[in-house]
Amino acid sequence: MIPTYRLLSRDDVIKIHASALAVLEDTGCLIHSSVLLSLLADNGAFVDEGRGLAKIPAVLVERVLGSAPSTFTLYDREGMRALEMGAGNVYGASGHGAIYVVDLETERRRSATKKDAAGFALLSDALESVAFVAPIVFPQDVPTRASSLHALETIFANTRKHAFFCVDTAEVTRACFDLARIVSGSDDLAKEPRVSFQVSPSSPLMWTPGASDMLIASAEAGVPTCILASAMCGVSAPYTLAGTLALHHAETLSGVVIAQLLCPGLPVIYSTAMSDFGMRRAHALMASPESALLSMASLQLARHCGLPTHTCFPCSESHCHDEQQPWEKVWTTLPVVLAGGDMLVNLGLFAGGLTASYAQVVLDDEIMAGLHRISRGFEVTEQTIALETIRSVGPGGSFLGEPHTLRHLRTGEHWMADISNRVVYDTWVEHGREDVVALARSRARELLNEHGPHPLDDHVEREMRAFVDAYDQSVEG
Repeated sequence: MIPTYRLLSRDDVIKIHASALAVLEDTGCLIHSSVLLSLLADNGAFVDEGRGLAKIPAVLVERVLGSAPSTFTLYDREGMRALEMGAGNVYGASGHGAIYVVDLETERRRSATKKDAAGFALLSDALESVAFVAPIVFPQDVPTRASSLHALETIFANTRKHAFFCVDTAEVTRACFDLARIVSGSDDLAKEPRVSFQVSPSSPLMWTPGASDMLIASAEAGVPTCILASAMCGVSAPYTLAGTLALHHAETLSGVVIAQLLCPGLPVIYSTAMSDFGMRRAHALMASPESALLSMASLQLARHCGLPTHTCFPCSESHCHDEQQPWEKVWTTLPVVLAGGDMLVNLGLFAGGLTASYAQVVLDDEIMAGLHRISRGFEVTEQTIALETIRSVGPGGSFLGEPHTLRHLRTGEHWMADISNRVVYDTWVEHGREDVVALARSRARELLNEHGPHPLDDHVEREMRAFVDAYDQSVEG
């Protein structure tokens, strides 16, 4: 691996961390949960129950950070080791929570369906750069309150990879955990965690009743939990990047503190969805260079606290497969890869995360594969420098048939692209002049038609289906 890039100096990191601690201790957070307020008060926080305000002392923050694991393992659906968090790996994941889909045949945007959710899960299973699977879409043809549960069901049915999800109520959170228990065959989701969960405070500095209850539910289940703060420059955070970062860090630490007090040793992931704000047109911008800078800096703050990381990249604001998409996706993703992020969650999405595309999953897989190759760097040894081979071939010779070339041909030093055009013009014309988006669509169709998922046991699938049907009836009744 190449050395991890550092955007901030050590003094910068310490300064921002200290500022966040000061915010928590002097300003505090609104926490709309009597359970959490009592828990914080019992552990030394100043609590104003009337206002729902908790001021969290720095000494408490530093103490509980010591109980959060800096590394841990996530498992796949079958209970096999899958992801080593905090170990310097860079894992890509399918995106999360779109409600629209670019139809693979008509190429028009439409509402997402449960069939789409299953298709995206199957495609994610087939693609190597998708290391774990989130519900790319929330289907719109099922009961609204059960949409995320249906999406998780399709993941379990179509891939054995680790599942990652978030929902909008504690009720659905607990239902999703029950579904995971059915699939794992165990009531203990903490022992070999096959799912991880995301919960978010509201900026600035607030835990809503719903978010508080979801954090409690996740801690009760012992499920690895992403604390995803989403401060927005100039709206829910200061307009300056340093100010947004300090606020985001304080919000994230508040969640880490609560999670550790609820369940000491709970695996938590320092997550970020900080965004820029387009003042000209008044909307959030996840795909800006400034968002990438904020995420890079947040990785350093996470390492300072000894926590694994999660970021919401690659991103694009574009609404179609155009030239804007790849430059936004690369400039949001490459910095995080070079800075050593653990989880990058957003493959397959664009339009600010609202729209999913089968072709885009394939395109983003290609981007991630190339960036992974860059992150590995290359080895410098006497063998790789090949001085004796250079002398042997000499001026005017060829290295093509040399034993040294043959020995290193399949070592992975040179990345082999899957869909990128690497042929000469005449060959490209001969094969129909297809651009890379057309090739991605063809590749997506091929995988959807030919890739078979690792099936669940029949009785598990029936029990899972019955559980979801029963939940549908409960929310419709």
